[in-house]
Amino acid sequence: MRISSASAYLIKWPFTLPVEHSLARNVATENLIVKLSDEDGRSGYGEGIPRSYVTGETTAESLTALQSIFFPLVLRQKIEPRQALNFLSVNLPGEKIDQWPAAACAVEIALLDLAGQILNQPLSEILGGCVNESLTYSAIITISGPDQLENIMDLIQAVEATEIKVKVGHEGDLDLVAKVRRTFGPKTDLRVDVNGVWSTEDAIKKILVLQELGISAVEQPVAKNNLKGLAEVTRKVKPLILADESLCTEADAQALIEARAVSGFNLRLSKCGGPARTLKLLNLARQAGLACQLGCQVGELGLLSAAGRHFAATQPDLIHLEGCLTRFFLTRDIIKEDLSPGSGAKAAPLTGSGLGVTVLDSALANSHLFTLP
Repeated sequence: MRISSASAYLIKWPFTLPVEHSLARNVATENLIVKLSDEDGRSGYGEGIPRSYVTGETTAESLTALQSIFFPLVLRQKIEPRQALNFLSVNLPGEKIDQWPAAACAVEIALLDLAGQILNQPLSEILGGCVNESLTYSAIITISGPDQLENIMDLIQAVEATEIKVKVGHEGDLDLVAKVRRTFGPKTDLRVDVNGVWSTEDAIKKILVLQELGISAVEQPVAKNNLKGLAEVTRKVKPLILADESLCTEADAQALIEARAVSGFNLRLSKCGGPARTLKLLNLARQAGLACQLGCQVGELGLLSAAGRHFAATQPDLIHLEGCLTRFFLTRDIIKEDLSPGSGAKAAPLTGSGLGVTVLDSALANSHLFTLP
């Protein structure tokens, strides 16, 4: 395939309710959308979400990187469809992907979408082949007021989710987890996400209380650069300790493994720089005997949701899966299909070519920023 044009879009839509955790309060999503078209008239789409408080990248810098680095790299190049997965990692210095992972993710997913269409294969096949007939998503409880909390818990009960992640790291968080445990019972898999705001001492003290509530894992209990603190917490508590903000790059993964700082990684396609980089981090974790879950960015639209489902469908050992929450946080999407999980928060793998979803041109109409021929 030869890329003949590359377009960038920026979607800025308000959330139906503020999405709050210990590091940020988001009232609207801000997503990069990339469209790559080939000489035969096909188009592949990709998505990335810059989050400066996680990776350091800003939206403006990511757009500049698309225009000056990523688009010139793929334009007019003849790319073998079966080489699309590793095209960026082979042709771009690794530090460029480290610096702008959301831009890299959007371009890589668009290349894979296009490659899948040409090969008449779903993205999961390009990633190694589907091994899961059904996928189970986790519900997420963000920091919210009493009324919103009740509404969120009603929705979780309605879909009969069996896995719940609770955002903590604020006043009254232990009471919140106890309330969730009482509401959903002892069989529900319950874990918490601290977003790095506890001190090492507070983390140990609070997790010792939380483990009596049967929580299975704690995500990022202390600040992302505090590997010594992470290791101490991991040694002293029973639940799995998962790195999230501490884990963005391959160097991060190596440092966490060498320090024996955590029990596992929270992977996210956009945070990690796309499917190829995420696979690499997953394999590093496996070699070190660490667990992995596939998380999501707040405000993911249908393209990242679809890519996440394809990725999860190919991996037999992810301990948890998050995502496909677009219709919960937003009133619309840029794809035609509704990827929301069904009963039991379960969903089937996607089977169409490429991403297997239909982008609505009308949804992108007012979001176009630039096109390079």
